[in-house]
Amino acid sequence: MTRYGYHIAPLQGWSNDPNGLCYFQERYHVFFQNNPLATNTKTIGWAHVSSVDLIHWTREPMALLPDQDYDRDGCFSGSAIQVGEALYLLYTGHKNLAQNYAETQCLAVSQDGVVFEKLDNNPIITTPPAGNTHRFRDPKVWQEQEKFYAVIGGESQENLGQVSLYQSDSITGPWEYVRQVAQAQAGQGTMWECPDYFTLDGKRVLLVSPKGLDTSYKGGFDTTYFISDESTCFEEMQVLDAGTDFYAAATFFDPINERRLVWAWFGLPGEQEKETQHQVGALTLPRELRVKDGHLRMQPIAELCELREQHQKLVNGMVIGGTTELIFQSKNLSAFTLKLSTEQASYKISYAHQQLMLEIKDVFRNRSKTVSLAMIEEVRLFLDRGLTELFINDGQLAFTNKCELSGPIKVETNGITDGNVYLLAADEKIWQ
Repeated sequence: MTRYGYHIAPLQGWSNDPNGLCYFQERYHVFFQNNPLATNTKTIGWAHVSSVDLIHWTREPMALLPDQDYDRDGCFSGSAIQVGEALYLLYTGHKNLAQNYAETQCLAVSQDGVVFEKLDNNPIITTPPAGNTHRFRDPKVWQEQEKFYAVIGGESQENLGQVSLYQSDSITGPWEYVRQVAQAQAGQGTMWECPDYFTLDGKRVLLVSPKGLDTSYKGGFDTTYFISDESTCFEEMQVLDAGTDFYAAATFFDPINERRLVWAWFGLPGEQEKETQHQVGALTLPRELRVKDGHLRMQPIAELCELREQHQKLVNGMVIGGTTELIFQSKNLSAFTLKLSTEQASYKISYAHQQLMLEIKDVFRNRSKTVSLAMIEEVRLFLDRGLTELFINDGQLAFTNKCELSGPIKVETNGITDGNVYLLAADEKIWQ
């Protein structure tokens, strides 16, 4: 049994960024960073799960391991693309040097989507562009007409995050540098990781995960985005998720349902290292992205309703299990409180005077965050043995947080008149 009931996570070891999201040979494929041998990032590779419905998952063999000289210290994050009948993984090879390290971009290919072979001519991009430091990683690849493109995260010589654009006539190269897509302004991060670049609802979106933010309460880390009508003008940086444990988000276009889906690492650098279990890290639930009123909105995919098994009305004083969904709606929830607690932890949502407050307390955390919100019409909360995902107003706001709620959980409510609780399928009902 995994540590978590219905979130993607490895059986053991460390995990972080989602990688290589794609649909190939009638299955959804999700890869993610994983060191199965220890709860740290040394010798990290790509774990792999697949699904036909985004609910039930099959564990596949490790897709990438750090077994070549150019990636001997890690097969870092990247992306996937289908070319013809083959699936390619474009990733960063990480190699420690006597002083500093080298990061290069590498390819692996598979005919069946399970067994991958690294190309003989790796690395296919050997050096960062002029003006970029050795920090040069996390390529996101796509194809437009006859050309292939990739954006790669980096750091300028002035210690500002930036994203570089490359192009090629062939997925295997040669690749050439085109231009800088965007660069951080002061305070917007010293390094931009995990870039993503796509069109959604008629807008161009640039997604980046900065390190070294001046304005973040998350140790300088966050996942942020820019929205523009043009492909060369990205000015206002916005935060994608208001919670603490959300980083390195990645998206892909789902060709079956014609929507853009996003997963993120359910964790944060510097925080996940505090956990002592044999398995640490998970991915968020899959969410659908939309653009509305100049902002990105994330909502749980509709398929997650299929996890629901037993149903109860939300009642003050009730006790619920660790794999549960709570939802309540109203024309205008003017004031309410929802508190979940065990002997070791508590999770409290309160709303009054157009102020939403979230408070989390456990052995690792004592956090609170307040957000101004004119109106609340829907609250939806997923619990999974210490993972919490809160969605307000159909994705207007999302809060992704760890809170060590385990065992029977007591529920206290005030001002909630019509709520529902669902026990969710987990463990062997999810993993096939």
